[in-house]
Amino acid sequence: MIGLRPLRRTFATRVLIAAGVAMLASGAAAGEVSPLAELSGDRIAACGLTIGEPAAGLTIRFALERTPGAAALFISATRADGQPVSGALAINIPGFETAAFQTIETERGPTLTLKGEETGFVIQRFMVAGAELRAGGAVIRVKGPLPQSVRAAYLNCAGDMYRQTP
Repeated sequence: MIGLRPLRRTFATRVLIAAGVAMLASGAAAGEVSPLAELSGDRIAACGLTIGEPAAGLTIRFALERTPGAAALFISATRADGQPVSGALAINIPGFETAAFQTIETERGPTLTLKGEETGFVIQRFMVAGAELRAGGAVIRVKGPLPQSVRAAYLNCAGDMYRQTP
């Protein structure tokens, strides 16, 4: 058994290198996903994910915010210097019609938004199936399913946000 271990590591290393080469050849970058929890005073203002792409110098904010009447999902992109990304922002989530998103202008720049009952489904699909995001001329692919630690952090945050009294 001990003799097989280095062979498995070598094979796994080759597979990872091949996957990295294929990703680079596709022209898309892989996003680094981490949980997001924003506070306003002692209350949770937003729960979601940040998708970072160091090579393109982009950070995408994918956040559920509590708004009067219903929850809303907001997706925006900023450059490494904190400035909003100008131009079109788009997302493609397998199994979801992205035409439901509206583009609005906020202090974060062009922002995709979705309100109502579909927000939970969209976040679930994103966490399970991943997505392709386009911002500032860059294409970032997030492979699903997202890591358990990221999903759990989001679910804990969102649950606490909804349990807070308005």
